[in-house]
Amino acid sequence: MKHLTSIHFEDVAPILFEGVIQTNHMGIIRSVNKSVLDFFPKLLVSDLIGKQIQDMIPSKDIQLFYNHRQDMRNISLTIGMYHVMGNFHFYDKNHAFIILKNISNVHQLTVELGAAQRQIRQFHNILDYVEEGICFIDSNQKIVFYNKKMGELDAREPSSMRGEQYSKAFPEASYTNDPLLSALVTEREIIENESFISRSGKKYDIQQSNRPLFLGSQKTGALCAVKDVSKLSELGQTIHQLHLVQEGQTAAPSLPCNEQAVEYIHSTRGMKKILQDAIRTINSSGNILIYGERGVGKKQLARYITQQKSPSFCISCDSLPPHFIEKSLFGTVDSVGLLEKAHGGTIILQNVNALDISIQNKLLHLIHNKRLFKELEETEVPIDVQFICTMNIKPAIAFKEQILLENFFYAISGTAFHIPPLRERKQEIPLLIEHFIHKKQSPFSANAVSVSKEAMELFINYHYPANVRQLEYLIEGVLAVLHNETVIMTEHLPDYLLTSLHDETTATHFAEDEFSSHMNLTDRVESFEKELILKTLQKTNFHITNASELLGITRQSLNYKIRKYEIENTRSDL
Repeated sequence: MKHLTSIHFEDVAPILFEGVIQTNHMGIIRSVNKSVLDFFPKLLVSDLIGKQIQDMIPSKDIQLFYNHRQDMRNISLTIGMYHVMGNFHFYDKNHAFIILKNISNVHQLTVELGAAQRQIRQFHNILDYVEEGICFIDSNQKIVFYNKKMGELDAREPSSMRGEQYSKAFPEASYTNDPLLSALVTEREIIENESFISRSGKKYDIQQSNRPLFLGSQKTGALCAVKDVSKLSELGQTIHQLHLVQEGQTAAPSLPCNEQAVEYIHSTRGMKKILQDAIRTINSSGNILIYGERGVGKKQLARYITQQKSPSFCISCDSLPPHFIEKSLFGTVDSVGLLEKAHGGTIILQNVNALDISIQNKLLHLIHNKRLFKELEETEVPIDVQFICTMNIKPAIAFKEQILLENFFYAISGTAFHIPPLRERKQEIPLLIEHFIHKKQSPFSANAVSVSKEAMELFINYHYPANVRQLEYLIEGVLAVLHNETVIMTEHLPDYLLTSLHDETTATHFAEDEFSSHMNLTDRVESFEKELILKTLQKTNFHITNASELLGITRQSLNYKIRKYEIENTRSDL
């Protein structure tokens, strides 16, 4: 057997690309093939024979190999400037083979690939800070880049989208109805403006640009860039209305004439009491605070209280810059402010928690003194204005985050109303649906629209993150797809509503936590993400692959988030 092995080595070793070294059991080199000399360019075969291999290739792994006489594979070694992969094998008790494969090129490519991947990750991070939504697909329709803003607009997790086929992520998309795919195929830019309602119930106004991308003459894919102009639209509308007021063309910015008569839909005991108390305040001049989650109907209640009062003005504190609000309220040298215009009437301050602290201080001083001091004229003007303020967070949270002065809060909250979220007054949903159908249905429609039992069940069981406002948007969207039909069926409802029965508990908990928590938005999202990951891991008994598939993210992303949130593995082996 020894003779046959020796013949095999001598016949085969010279033609191998790998370097082969034959040693005795002590590591003394007995023979080498020519490929070994590539690692030792200044030495001859005779220079290696009889040498201790550990002297030629310093490695703790080689020392362990000879000490324990156990085969070792894929051992990383460095010989001079070369990166080498080594396999060690005793073919009998007195002789061993050391097989060396040059992987320097592979190593270099690995280093370069790692650097490229780090650059791509960094590019993803940069894109996440961009205010525009970005989605880039390659020529094979694979999603390469997809940033956080696009995920917000689509209500999707960006990390789960990257690497997916566009057709899998958006099954209903085709070249005829999807502008990004159309831009890829037709090789022309497609620009669209649209308004839509996200799964969270938020209404967006967007400007979307889709264009093919080329590297030289070769098409590499298509890029979709989406700009969220929702706040600009609201800002423009408010500025226009305030401008009309200053020009004397209207008496009530943000309160068009056709919205003066407000119908407040209610049926629960709590809402009935709120409305009864609100009616009692109609003839009162005391300041009023209305707070609750976004979309619960704060502005509608404020309008209900002020519909018989004149003059009446409304300012959205979170959509206007502080200096503009200050000039609008207090006036300038050339114009009279709303405080003077509203003398004997009311001013509605929407989302007053977004009002600049300095303006809160000035208003507090005005409420206390009932006078407005005009510095340039050095005169005081009597001011008798009722303030009706709304807040989309609880007062205690506003105090904790130091965005609302406590003394100012006490001054504007002589009467305070807390409007509960729609999920706590679900018996009102059928009434609201009937109201919105009547309100949104075309006046030229001959037949009244009704709702099927199955569709009504879905409407009632949904958790409505954006409350009554979201329900109104929903009805508006459903009526748009009805065509000539007169009954709203489940197939007319958006997909996220159809799946609401499965995730109602999780979504409801998140919505409650979002409003009650004192954390900022980032902390709230991370808290929800941690809880969702923990529940999914518990559901799968901490099986990483199964959990990552349920969450729609990669194993690597899930492991990273487990480390990030310090989630303890409580896997049961039963």
